[in-house]
Order: sequence, then structure tokens, then C-alpha cells
Amino acid sequence: LYYGREYELALELINDTIALDPDFSFGPYIKGWILQQTGDIENAIAALQASVELSDGSGITLAALAHAHAFAGDDDTAREILGRLTDPELTANPPAYEIAKVYLALGNEDELFEWLDRAYERRSNQVIFAKVDPQLDSVRDDARFQALIEKLGL
Repeated sequence: LYYGREYELALELINDTIALDPDFSFGPYIKGWILQQTGDIENAIAALQASVELSDGSGITLAALAHAHAFAGDDDTAREILGRLTDPELTANPPAYEIAKVYLALGNEDELFEWLDRAYERRSNQVIFAKVDPQLDSVRDDARFQALIEKLGL
């Protein structure tokens, strides 16, 4: 539903999921994505922060939180989180696809495509969503994006 841009229904269902299992870290993770797309950035950041805490600071939840901060214009916080995620001494296997989206939210399309290429090369399981990911809508017409979609066979 999220990828189909059915945000109201997606929000209802993810709230049901969270009610069933409040300790499931992907509940607030997905909720944060949905809220961000609907423009409720304050609650998106709160949901993503909860996801970070529930997941003990997993890379993808931290990257999603960094993305939300960048989307909200809080570039300093986004870059601080991004620094932790891209420091090889702190993160052995950074979530390349999610990091790419942080760079997009920061307005750095060159880094976006560098990290999308890393996601492809590392066979990131999330890169398969690139064709439908709402967070990538602003670069759909870019030739580099089209080349990625072609490489992915999507």
C-alpha cells in the first residue's frame, strides 16, 4: 500500500500491526515512511526514532531517521547520522540503498547515484523497490535512474 501511494489505508494497517506487536521495529519504521509522505514530518521522525530504539540502532532504521531529518531540513542531524553509517569502523555493512535516499534528501544527487550503484553491486534486497519507491520520485526522469532500473530488469 505504501509503494502504491495508498497512504491512508497503509497507515491504518500499520497502526493495526503496531497494536498487535508494539515491539516489532518495522512497524514504526514503515509508519515513519508513511507519515513522511503525508507531510507529517514531526510524527514521522518520532516513529522512526522509536524504530531505531526497538531495533537497537539497526542501519536501515538509522538511515530512515537521517532521511526524515534531511527531508525536514535538519541537515546537521542527518549528516551526523550519515557519518556514523558510512564510517567503516562503526558500520561494517552500511545499508547502501537507504543511504542513497539520505543523500537525495540532502540534495546531493551524485552521491545518491553512487550509493544506488553500491546497493546494486552489493545486491541490497531493498534496491528492487527503486522503481516504485515514493522517496525516489524526484529523480525518475534522470538518465542514471533509468539506467539503474534497466540494470535491475524492472
